[in-house]
Amino acid sequence: MDTRHYFLELLDKYVEGTLLPEEEREFALMLQNRSYHEWLSVEILDKLEMDPVGLKKIPEERTAEILSAILKSEPTTGLLPLTADTESAVNHRSPFPLRSTWLRYAAMILLLAGAATVLYLRHQPPKKEMALAPSKVQPDILPGGNKATLTLSDGSTIVLDSAANGSLASQGGLKIIKRDAGMLAYEGRNTGGEQLYNKVSTPKGGQYQLILPDGTKVWLNAASSVRFPTAFTGHRTIEISGESYLEVAPDHNRPFFVKTRGTTIQVLGTSFNVNAYADEVADKISLLEGSVKIGSTVLKPGQAYRSGKVMAADLEQDLAWKNGVFNFDNKPFEEAMRQLARWYDIQVVYERPVREIQFGGTFKRNLPLSEVLHFLEGVGLRYRLEANNRLVILNN
Repeated sequence: MDTRHYFLELLDKYVEGTLLPEEEREFALMLQNRSYHEWLSVEILDKLEMDPVGLKKIPEERTAEILSAILKSEPTTGLLPLTADTESAVNHRSPFPLRSTWLRYAAMILLLAGAATVLYLRHQPPKKEMALAPSKVQPDILPGGNKATLTLSDGSTIVLDSAANGSLASQGGLKIIKRDAGMLAYEGRNTGGEQLYNKVSTPKGGQYQLILPDGTKVWLNAASSVRFPTAFTGHRTIEISGESYLEVAPDHNRPFFVKTRGTTIQVLGTSFNVNAYADEVADKISLLEGSVKIGSTVLKPGQAYRSGKVMAADLEQDLAWKNGVFNFDNKPFEEAMRQLARWYDIQVVYERPVREIQFGGTFKRNLPLSEVLHFLEGVGLRYRLEANNRLVILNN
C-alpha cells in the first residue's frame, strides 16, 4: 500500500472513531509531519465539497468564509477525539452550522493540523480551480533499487535492471550471467589473448552485486562503479569509485589490489568496505575480516583508515547501506544528506549556511523519502520539497 493511501485510510478511521491504539500513535506522528499536510488539506476540501446535503446548500462564495472562520480559530496540538464537544466548539466559532460528516473533517483542521495546515486555501481561486488541487500534490519519492549498467570491453552497454535473467554476453571465453535479485556473475574459463576490461556502474538510486571472474564478491552502493579485467593474470587489480563492500577470494599467489581516487589498498583474503565518493572529504576503508595494507599501514579487523589515520571502525554504521538501512547515529548532518541524495536521486540544497544537527536513529532504506524526512523532523530538520526532486534545507 502506498504512503498516501495508507495516510488517508487512517484519516477515515480517525473520523469514524475506529483507530486502534497503535494506528492512533502512528497517525499522530504523521500529522506532525508537514509533508502530509497538503494531502490532509486536499482530502478535507474534497469531503467538504462532496457533501450532498450540507455544503451544496451553501453558495460557493460562502465556502471560503467557513474555512476562513475555522482558520482564524486557535490551533490546538495533540491528537484529540472528535466528540460532540469539539464539534460544537467548531460550530460556535464558524458563522454557519456545519453538517456532521464534513464538520468532523473541518474540526480536524482546527484540532489536528493547526491553521498552518491549510493556509494556502485562503488564496485559492474559486471552486472550479480548487478542484484541481490534488494534481498539485508532490508525489512521494520512492527508494532506490537494483539498478546498474554493464559496460563491455568494446564500449557497448547493457542496462542490467531491464535485462532478462540468463546469459547476457561473452568476454574472452567467459559468460556474463545475470542472476536473480540484482546479481551479476562471470562463469567459465578465460581463453587468454587480449586483456579485456568491463565496468559495472550504478546510478543515483541504484545498487548492485557482482561476482568477479576470480570469485570475489562486490556490492556496489548508489552512484558507484567497479572496473576490472575479465581475466586476472598475476596481480588482481580493480578500480572503484563511490562505495563498495568486498569479500575477496583468497589467493596468496595473486595479491588483490583496489585502487580509488587517491588510495591503493593491498588485500589478502578479507572483507572490507571502501567509501571513496568524490564529494566526501577523504576515502575511508573499514575492515571487517582479514587484513589490508594502505601504504605502510596495516589494518586489523575492527579498524578504519581515513586521511592517513587509523581509528576504531563503527562497522554497524559503515556497513549499514549493505544491510539495507541508514544509520545516522552521530552522523554529520551534511554527510547524512549526501547519503539521502544518492539513494533517492534528489538534489539537496541549503537555503543558508547550515548549522550542525545532532542526528540519531536507524531507518530502513526501503522507505519512501517522506517517511525518512518525517523521522528526521523529530531531531530538528526543517525542509521544503520542490519540483524536480529538489530538497531545500531551511534550518538556521
